[in-house]
Amino acid sequence: MDSKIEQILKVILGHWTLPILWVLHQRGPTRFNELKRQLGPVTSKVLTSYLRTLESRDIITRSVTPAKISAVSYQISSKGQSLRPLLEAIYQVSQQWEADTIETSHSHSVQYPLQLYNPPVQLWVQKDTSIPVSDSLQNV
Repeated sequence: MDSKIEQILKVILGHWTLPILWVLHQRGPTRFNELKRQLGPVTSKVLTSYLRTLESRDIITRSVTPAKISAVSYQISSKGQSLRPLLEAIYQVSQQWEADTIETSHSHSVQYPLQLYNPPVQLWVQKDTSIPVSDSLQNV
């Protein structure tokens, strides 16, 4: 495989890369905590790592607004804008898959527990709150 293609794939196929880019694509400049809230179950450490990698590859930009408490926001860079057609294509495919899943589930009376790409991205199973969990395991 061409090394340039490998480099691009290594960057965009990271677990949180596309969800991060999708949120930034949809919302424009976004502060760290809002981005984290939109993504769901990502730790601050992991999100920071992905943001630094994307920034170092010039796919996103980081802006700091000086104040008593500095406001840091992220947005897709001009280079990262070239990924917008890819993000839109993935979204369109996800919408079609979701429609196909709904049609299939109605025709077979099967319920699917996972949500497909529909921003904010939720590809994880929601925890069942009807099962009692001890306090020590609540935040795991």
